[in-house]
Amino acid sequence: MIKAKKYLISFLFVLIVTLGGIMTMNFTTSPFNVNADAAIYYSEEKYTNSDYLLLDDGTESLTKTIKDFSEEVKASPTGIAFPELSQVIPLEYLESSEEEEVFQYNGKEYGFYVAKDGNYFDVLLIDFVYEFEDNQTHSNIEYKIRIKPILQQTFLRGVDDNGNYIWTKSELGNYTYYVANPRFLSVIQNENSLNYGDNGYNKINDG
Repeated sequence: MIKAKKYLISFLFVLIVTLGGIMTMNFTTSPFNVNADAAIYYSEEKYTNSDYLLLDDGTESLTKTIKDFSEEVKASPTGIAFPELSQVIPLEYLESSEEEEVFQYNGKEYGFYVAKDGNYFDVLLIDFVYEFEDNQTHSNIEYKIRIKPILQQTFLRGVDDNGNYIWTKSELGNYTYYVANPRFLSVIQNENSLNYGDNGYNKINDG
């Protein structure tokens, strides 16, 4: 009987120590790193080359555009989660562990500007509209690009019950953001031809 009691006490002691170790590991593990290893990261260009959201598998959404997403966010109350934010802004930026950072990129169809402060993300989305302001037929390759801000919103980062990131619509911060000097990449096809300032240059034949 005495041996049985000693065995039971020893067993309970080992069980308590084991459970204590497990609980300590749970408390010291950051919830933001639970599913980080399973994430797939795509480039800014892949996100912004199309008006349609970039799905988690790298394909484009067949139904939702960047404008649709922006309108949904603006029409919703604060506190609503928008996991699709990771289909608009590169996931690596939304998972950043830095306290303060700024991200920006202008692609073919839209651009984004993100200012991070802790778990708060101030997001500005801009849409690029390629159009002429007249109804004439144009034979050259010169285009007018209109920059249209479509969303400015603050999101708060947290985790759901499964340990996945969620971004909820928050109250707008005290800052207003403006687009200044956006830069675009262009390809010069007539590298060896006459250019502006050269004798004999003709704009009509440029191209």
